[in-house]
Amino acid sequence: MPQLNPFLITVAMLVLGITLGISIIKRRQILAGYSLIRRDILKTCRLVHAEPSREGSDVVLNGEYASHPVQICFSNSDNAPALRVSMAVPATFQFSMVPRSAANRKEGKAVVRIEDAALNRGFVLSSDQPAQARMFADNREVIEVLRTLASSPVFVSTSPGSMTISELEFPSAGPATAVLRHMENMARLEKKFQAMPGATQVAIQPYKKRRDITARVIVAAALAIGIIGALRLTPSRMGPSITTNSSASAPAGVLPSDASAIAALKGWRLATEADFDPDLLSWLHDKDIAPSGKIAGDFSGKNNGQDRAYVLVSENGLTRIVVISQGRTVSDFAYRHIAIAIRVPAAVIPAIAWRAPILGPPDGDGLLIVADAKDPSSASVLVLSSGKAIEALPENYRNVSLGDF
Repeated sequence: MPQLNPFLITVAMLVLGITLGISIIKRRQILAGYSLIRRDILKTCRLVHAEPSREGSDVVLNGEYASHPVQICFSNSDNAPALRVSMAVPATFQFSMVPRSAANRKEGKAVVRIEDAALNRGFVLSSDQPAQARMFADNREVIEVLRTLASSPVFVSTSPGSMTISELEFPSAGPATAVLRHMENMARLEKKFQAMPGATQVAIQPYKKRRDITARVIVAAALAIGIIGALRLTPSRMGPSITTNSSASAPAGVLPSDASAIAALKGWRLATEADFDPDLLSWLHDKDIAPSGKIAGDFSGKNNGQDRAYVLVSENGLTRIVVISQGRTVSDFAYRHIAIAIRVPAAVIPAIAWRAPILGPPDGDGLLIVADAKDPSSASVLVLSSGKAIEALPENYRNVSLGDF
């Protein structure tokens, strides 16, 4: 039987291991001092498809949301807002909305009063171009967005080409939730900015993700070493060749066809009821629902039996949720812990009360993922929209109807 060159394979594995270790250490250094909101920062990274970076003592994410370049800054500094969310928009004028209670109010040259008494009482609206700002702000949908923002003491500002929302303290509901809400509100104002005179002259450059060339070179080198090791075969002295069965490494309960689409399954097993929160098990059993590590669903909406979700548990207690659709992995995330994961039928998704709703129509069923059984707001619902996995946040997971199973 042919044998692989063990030395080169070992070198390749060492190179990959060192690269992974460096990546983990680098991320820990970037998030040092932000342990209380670490999970929120990483969740925000997934929302905007970004990697965290450090600028002084601040953690900064540069990414995109709804095709808009965004920058999110988390700060522990006493001299800066705790949270700052900026988005590229076709704004043509300067405008600010500042709480009247703020000690240091940076305002435009002229105060702008709009047809909303509550906003005028609670905030100072001002602009260096008051005519343009009043034209923009005296609009029903714009006022509705500003009212939504005014539910917390935020600082809002626009300048040509961008809009920024800041908060002096990290929101109690969680920074990730606040970031998503702010980005949704800024995206809602896109058409209103476009309708302003001169908006067509504001060029929004698409976000270009910066690539880590060093890591790519190291991984490419490791792959090259591995390929060379695989090609440098030494003939065996005797015996027929043996065909290995790739499904032999698949955890029990994972279909072989799905196992081939899931990366790095070694050391993972399918979750059982014993891995889920006992209170939620009782809650679901009362609804005649039996949770399982293998979740059948129609996430793509094609109703052809090729969609499934798997809840996997590692040897060191991590939980991993993998969604397979049409023979490929569309979502694969690891969690320190989850309380439960269960299918949400497509028919009930429109009736869910959201605190951060789905952006785009869902293709089919959703997946309810509850992080903490005792926290009604700790859940998320994962759906596919145009084949792409996105998350939304329900107000209370216990109010989500789970339909017929």
